Amino acid sequence: MSRIIRLESASRDRTKLLRWAGAALLRLRAADVSGAERRDILAFLCLTLKQVAASVDKTASSWESRSYWVKGDRFRGEWEWAGVLAQKLSQIPGKSAHELPEQVAAELSARLETLGMLGKRVHASPWHGAEAGMKRLEATGRR
Repeated sequence: MSRIIRLESASRDRTKLLRWAGAALLRLRAADVSGAERRDILAFLCLTLKQVAASVDKTASSWESRSYWVKGDRFRGEWEWAGVLAQKLSQIPGKSAHELPEQVAAELSARLETLGMLGKRVHASPWHGAEAGMKRLEATGRR
């Protein structure tokens, strides 16, 4: 069996995911967003932040395997917010809330603004169908 070489790093994945999250948050603030699209965006933000948290863990564990424990712990601490916000978003009752809770929206906006990802434009709408994907994950118990 041959070795699988992954060309994209966890850092590049995080950047791409955060750019998409910034675009989704900007779209969520638009006045012409339908209820179904709003639910898709909320589910997309939740799934995206979970993937960001997983990529942080992957980066930190690779540093820890090289005996850089302090660096790994510090990195996890800096990015802990992604997992916390994903948890808050997953607890929105039934994902049918019409508004993103103001505290979560403000914190996410501040984090994305600090990282320079809030003003980035994405020419696609990667959040379409995210609610159905989230429901499938919940049904299988993979949350």
